[in-house]
Parts: sequence; C-alpha cells; structure tokens
Amino acid sequence: MNKIDSVRKEMMAALKADYLPRLAEKRPGVSVTIMGEAEDTATTGASLSRNMVIGLIGVYLILSFQFRSFVQPVVVIAAIPLGVVGVVWGHMALGLQISLPSLVGLATLAGVVVNDSILLVAFMKERFAEGADLLEAAQNAVRDRFRAIFLTSLTTVVGLGPLLFEQSTQAQFLRPIVASLAFGLTGATLLALFVTPAMFAVLHDLRLVRREPPEE
Repeated sequence: MNKIDSVRKEMMAALKADYLPRLAEKRPGVSVTIMGEAEDTATTGASLSRNMVIGLIGVYLILSFQFRSFVQPVVVIAAIPLGVVGVVWGHMALGLQISLPSLVGLATLAGVVVNDSILLVAFMKERFAEGADLLEAAQNAVRDRFRAIFLTSLTTVVGLGPLLFEQSTQAQFLRPIVASLAFGLTGATLLALFVTPAMFAVLHDLRLVRREPPEE
C-alpha cells in the first residue's frame, strides 16, 4: 500500500508540474478540476486542521480557567509539539509514511499528551505556593509524579500494541493512526518530564509566574 501511495503521489505531482501547465498554454479555455481521492484528501485535511485549531483553543480556555492565567497554559500545550517527535520516529521505525491517517492520530493525540503536563504543572504550583524553591518544586514534581505519569502512558501504549503490530490487510489503514498515538504519547511523556519544568522556570524568570498562597 505504501508503494502504491508513493507512485500515486509521484504521478499527481508530475501531472501538476508538467502536464497541466502545458495544457493551459495550448488550451487557455480549458479548466481542470481534480476530483476523486485527491479532492477527498484535501477536504479532509482542511477539515482536520480547522477542527484541531478549535480543539486547541478549547483546551487553552479550559486550562486558563484551571490555572487562572492566560500564560501558564502555554507550558501544558507545549507538550503537543513534543508528541510530533515521537510520531516521526515511530513512523520511521515501522517503515510507515506520514499520511492523512497519521495526522488524524496526531490530532487525537493532542488531547491526550497534555494530561501529563497538567499533573506536573499543578504539582509544581502547589509546592511552589507552599514556599519551596522553584527548582526544588520542579524536582519534587517529576520525582513524585513520575510513577503515575509513566504507568498511565504505559498502559495506553500496551493496549495499542496488538493493533500496532497487526499485519493483516484490514489493520493497515489503522496502523498509522495507532503509531501516531503510541509513539507520540511515548515521546511526549518522556520529553515533558524535562521540557515542562524548564518552561515553567522560564516563565518564572520572566516574572509571569508568581507565588500564590496555598488553597485551604
């Protein structure tokens, strides 16, 4: 299936780059409309991008209410690009191409990978509010919440394992989606343990994070 997709993409690229421009020169009155699978892919891609932006805005607003800040949610949302690293490496390891189903998996992943960062940020803010130094609060957050974060992500990845390594024809369409979820979640989980505390410290250095009294 990957070879067929590659040949199809090469033919479509050659058609747009070579044949269609020459046809427009010879027949100015002729218009060409690309339909079929290419049209469906473009429509789905545009819809996916629009819905993903709406989802990110929704996540940002929810986190803004949770953290009572319009800046701190950026620390949590930064975990989403970290998932892209895992998605790329996962597709390379399995010999898969980045396709539209892969992007569907990435869009689904966006709402999952933020959970680990939410735990870390909430724990850091709690310890920081209690009077601990920010560096100490970050270290305690990673140490105390590591088991919960690791086990939560591990159970999800293990649950996706049977479908990820399924070789049947029926499962080939779902493998890119599952690969994006499994490897993206793994990459984001590991990188968030380092990046999330670092970004929180950067906001503190920029005086965008203040010590708040602990909630009673």
